[in-house]
Amino acid sequence: PAPPQPTRRELLTRVVERLRSDVPSLHSFVTLSPVPGFSKWLRSRWDLRQQSARSARFGQGEACDSPRPCGQQDVQSEESERRQEQALLNSLESALSNSALAFDQLFSASLLQATVDGANGDALPGVLAPQPTHRPSTVRSTSADADPSQGPSSGKASLAPATAAPAAELRSLLIALLAHYLLLARGRARDPVANFHLRNGARLARIHWAANNTEYALAQSTGMMVSYQYCPEELAANRAQYIATGRVLADAEVVRLLGFPQ
Repeated sequence: PAPPQPTRRELLTRVVERLRSDVPSLHSFVTLSPVPGFSKWLRSRWDLRQQSARSARFGQGEACDSPRPCGQQDVQSEESERRQEQALLNSLESALSNSALAFDQLFSASLLQATVDGANGDALPGVLAPQPTHRPSTVRSTSADADPSQGPSSGKASLAPATAAPAAELRSLLIALLAHYLLLARGRARDPVANFHLRNGARLARIHWAANNTEYALAQSTGMMVSYQYCPEELAANRAQYIATGRVLADAEVVRLLGFPQ
């Protein structure tokens, strides 16, 4: 009989081992990965927000996104995350209005045109600088609990004043929403690609704006992609922690995006 086909984890392990054998100076490995579930999640949160607004307007009470009855949220962190999500969506609605874009245009080339015209390549508030679309950038190994009050440095997130043009704010908000989607998971990552890499011991290392401008990528994730970093010495511990807790390990510059908008 034919030998069993190796699993994706086994294939990935073989690739890492082969690269380390061929280039002994390599110590970490970085992917450039899609985020196939982001747009579906964002649309669902946007639709729920619109339904809540209509219900409140017509006196029908609060729309609840939890299987438990409204008002029964007993976990403080969940309530804090819900408020943060609402703040981001409120800011997104304002930025869309200021940019003269409809929500559905976030998933088309109209978004890229608006942000390119408006941002002019400046640093954006709380956002990782855009990277080349044809290859992943070198990612520094950083601690997820590093001091976020430290100023920007080479390879770190750039924090600019929150007075950017509407298009720049729109770009910042989408990246912050992607960080929210990826980091604030319960039990396991929402995104299937993220779950695969995290279960294999990787950590979320970087978010890339406009990394894939094809139609399907714009529809999937507004053209954004992310990098997962594999450090062979950390894989077993990271994998065990993720499976046990569902906590998403991420570099500090990604975690800092959860603080936008201030």
